[in-house]
Amino acid sequence: MEASYEYFFKFMGQDAKMEIPIFQRAYSWKKEQYEELINDIIKIGKNKDDDETYFIGSIVFKEKIKNGKIKITIIDGQQRITTLVILACCLCKLKNIEEEEKNDLINKFIKTNGKTVKLNLKEKDNGALQKIINSINSDMDCKFDKDSIIIENAYENINKIVKKEKFENIKNGLNKICFVSIKLNDNDEPQLIFESLNSTGKNLSNSDLIRNYILMNSEKKEDLYKKYWEPIEIEFRKNNINDFDTFIFNYLIIKR
Repeated sequence: MEASYEYFFKFMGQDAKMEIPIFQRAYSWKKEQYEELINDIIKIGKNKDDDETYFIGSIVFKEKIKNGKIKITIIDGQQRITTLVILACCLCKLKNIEEEEKNDLINKFIKTNGKTVKLNLKEKDNGALQKIINSINSDMDCKFDKDSIIIENAYENINKIVKKEKFENIKNGLNKICFVSIKLNDNDEPQLIFESLNSTGKNLSNSDLIRNYILMNSEKKEDLYKKYWEPIEIEFRKNNINDFDTFIFNYLIIKR
């Protein structure tokens, strides 16, 4: 592994496509989790000491360069990165924001060269995030239809916080965010590292652990996930995703 200490805006500002691997769960942070992060950012942003930073832990990733293009696979840090991208989108939608400030936020956190979206989430989450990003230059409210309800709730709640707070405080706080960047090499097993590092934020459920175990040991990760696992997961998300654990427990009792 290669570990270094760096600013979040510098990491996000590079010319790279970032994606979430299929063995990871979807975005799952609830109100108390993303509000705590954003309130901390506002608090640090109000401090005018430019040397003060806000540490958000570690972000683990794999980097692949092909034909001069950088592809970054996020192993640990999806929840924080997604929340901060949504926060940047909410700032960009403020009516009184100057064009220069908006473009700066877009280039740092949202798009590469103002065109290509930096962060790509898993399917339903990605659809919701794309709609948020597409709404930046529109006066219309963001319509999610049948996308991720969790992303939708996060966007609406974060938007309320942003509208009540001074732009300068949030922007200043965003620019002070630092983390430990951990880049894996080819010999590191990302699924195992994801499980071992996921001790903060929202804990992995039993269904998360089983999904990771199944996909980790298969050469057909994409097919298994899309054909079997994802359809079941989508059905439980419609009602209560926590019932997924109970379902798997009873299924194993019947089969074993």
